[in-house]
Amino acid sequence: MHLVNGAIAGYGHIGMTHAENVRNNLRAELCATCSEEKGWPSIESLGVIFYDDWQALLDAETIEGLDAVVIATPTFTHAGFAWMAIEKGLHVFLEKPMEFALETYTAIVLIAWFTGWVPARVFGIVKRLFHDDIDTEDAGMVCITYENGVVASIDPSWNRPAAFPTWGDLTMTLCGTKQTFAIDMFNQVLNVHSNLTAPGTTWSTSGTDSDAEMLSTFVAAIVNDPPPPVSGENGLHALKIAIMAMKQAKTGSRWSGKLW
Repeated sequence: MHLVNGAIAGYGHIGMTHAENVRNNLRAELCATCSEEKGWPSIESLGVIFYDDWQALLDAETIEGLDAVVIATPTFTHAGFAWMAIEKGLHVFLEKPMEFALETYTAIVLIAWFTGWVPARVFGIVKRLFHDDIDTEDAGMVCITYENGVVASIDPSWNRPAAFPTWGDLTMTLCGTKQTFAIDMFNQVLNVHSNLTAPGTTWSTSGTDSDAEMLSTFVAAIVNDPPPPVSGENGLHALKIAIMAMKQAKTGSRWSGKLW
């Protein structure tokens, strides 16, 4: 069985998650990682080659048979890193918009992928309401009207306090004429109350690991060559909606019309 040889760009919180998922995938092997942060103790535990420069990793002759890269760097660096990897003929795992700095709006990708509908009008509003220690908006609302008359609203707010068990939530509710369908991606957990942990209440995951499933789908697309469930075109449409929502929020002008 051919193992997909992968490298990780970026070794912050999400980079650590992806690295662990690559190592746990039976069809993949982690062979290198790259990060400007050298102080993470867990980097040495990976037992792979470490680089502090992305180009050096891509040019390294010591990495034989590199098939794919996972880009887990800040959003504003994605486009450059992805293009360098594509020029090397590598498969690229990129979970966020390629060059859109306001990361809270990446949730809109779910709507673009799940429905495939074409937006006709976009309304957006952003504010800073919850966190005084950051220099960016932390609250927002996006409303979309599609060409078929369906209306969608997206709340990308980063409104959880530091004591919350995790960084936020990921939910979706579809309201139809005959039934309602709800998804809660973080609901498969056990609530653990303890005086030994901070915060006092933590979550212990008991269900499917969505990050691991996402990585497995990527590996399967390389090995078996099926079409990926989320394409680059989906990401492009989502990015255009997000940019239009931000433009509307900043200028107050309502956007209406086709995305392309």
